[in-house]
Amino acid sequence: MTHNELSRSLQQYSALFDTVERAPLTHEQRVAAVTTASRQLLVAAAGSGKTSTMVGKVAYALHSRQCAPDQVLVLAFNRKAALELDERLRRCLSSVLPGETGVTARTLHALGLDIVSKVRGQRPEVRDAETGLLDDVLTATLAHNPVFAAHWLAFRVFYQRPLRHPDRFSTRRQWAGYVQCYGDRHGHRTGFTTLRGELVGTQFEEIVANWLYLHGVDYQYQRVSRRHAGPGRRSVRSRWWTAVQGWALWGWVPGVRCALQQPLQGHFGFWLNQYGRYVLCVQDASILGKAHASRHTVLDLRLCREGTLYSELMRQLGLTGQALPDGRVGQVLSLFGQRFTAGQREFLARFIRIARLSGQDTAELQHRALQSADADRATLHAPMLAGLLQAYDRALRDAGAIDFEGMLHQAADVLNNRQYQHPYRLILVDEFQDTSQGGVRLLQALLGQNPQCRLFAVGDDWQSIYRFAGAVPDVLSRFEHYFGPATVNYLTATFRFSQVIADLAGRFVQANPMQMRKQLQARTPYAEPAVVLARYATVPHMYALCERCLEDAAEAWGHAATTPDSGARIQSVYILGRYQHQRPSALPQWQARFPMFQIEFQTAHSAKGLEADIVIVLGLSAGRYGFPSEVPDDALMTLVSPPVETYPHAEERRLFYVALTRCRERLYLLADLRNPSCFVPELRALSPDIPLRVL
Repeated sequence: MTHNELSRSLQQYSALFDTVERAPLTHEQRVAAVTTASRQLLVAAAGSGKTSTMVGKVAYALHSRQCAPDQVLVLAFNRKAALELDERLRRCLSSVLPGETGVTARTLHALGLDIVSKVRGQRPEVRDAETGLLDDVLTATLAHNPVFAAHWLAFRVFYQRPLRHPDRFSTRRQWAGYVQCYGDRHGHRTGFTTLRGELVGTQFEEIVANWLYLHGVDYQYQRVSRRHAGPGRRSVRSRWWTAVQGWALWGWVPGVRCALQQPLQGHFGFWLNQYGRYVLCVQDASILGKAHASRHTVLDLRLCREGTLYSELMRQLGLTGQALPDGRVGQVLSLFGQRFTAGQREFLARFIRIARLSGQDTAELQHRALQSADADRATLHAPMLAGLLQAYDRALRDAGAIDFEGMLHQAADVLNNRQYQHPYRLILVDEFQDTSQGGVRLLQALLGQNPQCRLFAVGDDWQSIYRFAGAVPDVLSRFEHYFGPATVNYLTATFRFSQVIADLAGRFVQANPMQMRKQLQARTPYAEPAVVLARYATVPHMYALCERCLEDAAEAWGHAATTPDSGARIQSVYILGRYQHQRPSALPQWQARFPMFQIEFQTAHSAKGLEADIVIVLGLSAGRYGFPSEVPDDALMTLVSPPVETYPHAEERRLFYVALTRCRERLYLLADLRNPSCFVPELRALSPDIPLRVL
C-alpha cells in the first residue's frame, strides 16, 4: 500500500474508526487497520488498545468489501480470551455494520478440532494425559515391553536424584565427595544401594543391578577373582582380602593401596550363577584384554549414554523377546510405596504436552539429550521418554481419539494434503507471542493453501512469558523467518498507566538487548501516579506491609481506612505474587476492612491481560522461590522445550514487566530487606529520575 493509498483509506473510513469503539481509534491503530499487506505484524505495548485495533481491522475489511464475515478468522490465545474478544466483536460490529456480525473468535485448538472433525465426518473423542490416558499407556507398555519397563524403573529411581559417573570427575577425591554427598552408608562403607539392598560402587552398577533384579536374574556383587571363579571356589583369605580392598576403595584402610581405588575398572562385577560368568561394568571396554572380555558380559559407559544398555544386556543374556513374569513390574515398583508421585505425574503430562506441541521426534530427542547440561541423566531417561511418546501416540490412534496438541498438527497435515479447503482470506491472531510450534505450523498450512490469504498478527515480545508451556520465544522477533516478508506496525501509545510507569517498565525490560526497541507514550489523565517501594524483614512482616499499602492507597483517594465512601467509585486492587502459595490468608479480612476496594490475588502469569487501579507486587526477594524465580528448569524438560535464552532471567524479566504494567494509578513493590530481588536495585539504577517513594 502506497502512502497516497494509505491517506485516502484513512480519510475515507474516518467516521468508521471514530465510532467502531467507545473511543475513536488513534492514528497508529487506524494505520494498522487499513494496511493490507499479505503478512502484517502489529507490535502492541501493554495497554495500547490492541483489541480495539483488531476490531477496527475486521470492521474495515467488512466495510470495504475485502472479505465476507465467513472469510474472516479471529484467533485468541485461550478460551476465556476468545469469549471476551467474540463478545467485543459482536457488540462493536453490530453498531456500525448491522447485519454483518457473523465474525466469531476461537482458539487455535478449536480451529484444529473443527478441521479434523470435518475431514473425519464426526467429532473425535478428545483425550489427554490428565484424563487417565497416561496411566493406561504406562500400564499397557510396562506389561508388554521389558526394555521400556527397565527404563521406567531407572526413571523412578533417578528422577529426583543426580546421576554422575566417575569419568565426570577430574580426581578420585572429587568422586569420593560426590559419593559421600549423594550415596548411602552401610557401616564403614559408602556407595549406592540397589533395590535388593546391597551396596555397589557406582550408579552405573546400581542401574545394572536393578535391571537384573527386575528380570529375576540371580547375581552376587563381588570382587572379580583372578581365575574368574564363582563364589563357591573362593577361599576365606580371598574373601577377607576382597573386604580389605573394598574398604580401601572408599579410603577406610589408609595403609592399603591398590588399583581398586578407581571404580569401573573391572575389579568388581555381578556373578551370574545360572550363566557361570560375570557382568562387568567398566568405564571403557578397551581396558580389558580380549580373553578376559570374551568370557564375560562387559558393559561400558558408552552403552548407558547411548541408551542401548538394556537392549545389549538382553541380547548377551539371551532374554530378547522374553516378557517379564506377570506382576513382576508391580512387585518391584511397590518398593516405592505408590505408582506415581505428584511431581512425576505433572512432569510426564507436561513433557508429553510440550513434545507433541513441538512435533519432537525420537531422533531429535536423543540428539538433544547428548547436548544437555545434564547429559548423563538425560541420555539415561531419553529412551523411556521417547518410548512413552510413541506409545501415547499409538494409543490415541488405536482409540480414534485426539489430544489438544494433536489437533494442531493433524489439522496442519489435513491442510497440507489438500483434504480440506478453508474459506479464509483474512486471519487475525491475538497474543501472537504465545504461539506454540504446533500453532505456527497450523498457521503456515492455512496461509500456504491460499496465496490470497492475509495474516494480521498482534503481540508484544515484552510480554512473552509462556516458554515453559511451549511458546516459541522468537516468534515475533523472527516473524519473517516463519511467515515471509512482512509489514511491521507499532502501537506505542498506552492508555492504562502514566509516563512514569511507562518509562520505568520500558527501560527495565529493554535492558535485555534481544527485546524489540520501542518507546511508550502514556495517554492517561493521571498527573502523578505513585510508585512506592516498601521493604519487609520477614514473611509475616510482608503481609502486614501489604495491609499498610492498602491503608496508604485508601488515604490517597481521600477515603477513611475503615469507612466506605458511598459516593466514590470502587477501586480495583490486584495483589500479585510470583507463586500461588503467596496468596495472603487475610484476604477476606482485608476485603471487609476496605469495602472501597475490590481486592483479588493473582499470580503474575494469570494477571497477564488484566488491569487494576492499584497493584501490589509481593515477594521481591532473591532465592529459589523469589522473583526472579531461581527454580532451575528440569534438564529433561529441555529435551522438548524451546531453547533457553542466553540473557540472564530473560523470561522472568518479561514476567516482572507484566506485573509492573497491570496498574492504572498506583504501584506498590514489596522487597525483602535482607535478601532483595536483583530487579529492585536495577529498577533504581536504570531510572534514577523516576519518582520512587519509599513507604
